[in-house]
Order: sequence, then C-alpha cells, then structure tokens
Amino acid sequence: MADRELQAALQLLAERAQYIAGASGAMIALLENGQVICRASAGPAALPRGTQLQVEGGLTGESLRQKQLLRCDDADEDPLVNREGCRALGVRSVVVMPLVRNGEVAGVFELLAERPQAFEKRDEAALARLSELVITALAHSEAARQALDGAVATSEQRLRPQFATEPSTASEAVPATQPSPAPLLKATTQSEPSGKLAAAKQCQSCGFPVSPERTLCLDCEARAQEEGFPSASAEATHLLSQLSAPAREEGWFDRHMYTVGTVVVVVLTVLALWLKFH
Repeated sequence: MADRELQAALQLLAERAQYIAGASGAMIALLENGQVICRASAGPAALPRGTQLQVEGGLTGESLRQKQLLRCDDADEDPLVNREGCRALGVRSVVVMPLVRNGEVAGVFELLAERPQAFEKRDEAALARLSELVITALAHSEAARQALDGAVATSEQRLRPQFATEPSTASEAVPATQPSPAPLLKATTQSEPSGKLAAAKQCQSCGFPVSPERTLCLDCEARAQEEGFPSASAEATHLLSQLSAPAREEGWFDRHMYTVGTVVVVVLTVLALWLKFH
C-alpha cells in the first residue's frame, strides 16, 4: 500500500510539473541499488516508467555529482548534454533537479522541452518546490514501511512463544498410546471435566455428556427401559401431548368481556356525574 501511494504521488507531481512549466515532458527517477530508474513519467518527451537513466555522463550525471540544479537552454550547443539521446527524444531544453535527502542523492527530477530556451527562473523555482514534495513523499513512504515492518516483527514475537509451547501441550494432552478418543472422553468427564465438557449437560445416571434435550445417555436410557422406568423420549412425548391438548371452548362472556367492562365504566361515570350535579 505504501508503494502504491508513493507511485501515485510521484506521478501526480510529474504531471503537475509538466503543466506548470509547459514542458514537453517531466519525469522522476529514483536511485535503487546503484541504478537510477524512472518511476514517474508525463508527456511525450519523457522516458517511460521503468527505464534506467544513463548517469555516467551528460547533464543528469553532472547534476547528481554536484547535487545542484542544472539547466540546458539548447542541447545542440551545450557540451554537458548527451546530444544523441536528446535528438532521439526530440529535446532541446532540459532542467535537472537532484533529489537530495539527508545529504544523500535519492534521485532526480527533470523537465524536458522540444524547443530551445523553453525554461526560465520561475520554472526552476517551481521544480525546486515540487522536488521538496517528492522528498516528503519518500520520507512518508519509508516511515510507513518501517511501521509495517515493526508491526510484523512485534506480531511474530508475540506468536513465537505460543507456537513453541503448542506442540508439547498437545503431546501431553493426548498420549500416543491411547486407542481411541471415545473412552478417554467418558473417563475424563466422570473424573475431572474441564472446559466445554464441564459446561455441557451430563447424564443424570453416569455423568456422561448428553445433548441439552436429553436427561440420560443412550446406555442408561436402554437400561432404564429394561428396568421399566420411563425414558426421556417417553417424557418428551407425554409433554407434547399435554401441550397439544385442545383448549376449552370460549363462552359468551369470554368473547364480550371487554365490551361488558366498557359498558360498566360508562354507566358508573354517568351515575357519578348525575349525583354531582343533582
């Protein structure tokens, strides 16, 4: 995310520089692993993104070495300019602004024009201000990346002790010699239930965990039926039969209870008013 935001900021600044200066092209290149790579490009005269700039000589290399802005008003006459490269791009005027951060070169910001004498002092001032914004964007991107790396490292440190203890805990909880988990579950429930087993409903006879709607486990229920006691299913059937029994038939008073009450209230109110005024 930090890289995407940085890329969007660089592209916006390159387009703004081209518009302000009326240039044929503007580009921002960053120093990465000893190479200067174009990361933002605007206008037909600018190099495409991802292109490696040649900084061994020419105006760009000299600006990076001197760490100061350099301007070329006519590429056909300036000895510092790579004339072949400028002719291939159709460029006659160039302004190069090194991006210096904490005393070190971080990249370069360039303006290109197809005509000679295309740039003035005001264009240099505008390019310098936009270059400061590029440095700010680089600082924010690096701070965001460091914060993310720190958060990841902190999470790894917190999770590392858990990962280190989980295998031993699992090996102690379930020995490899146990034949199957079912007998273990019943034995554990009868002795010392823990966790969710302690909160589950238990058989009233043996203490084995059962579902909420049951009172006896399957084994105890089978034994109860053999001995003649009613089972949980029989109790449930009896309860349902009681709930589903038809209700008594409503009488005349049940259906007109609210009407009768209303009439009584009205009569009492009229009687009270008559007594008050007579």
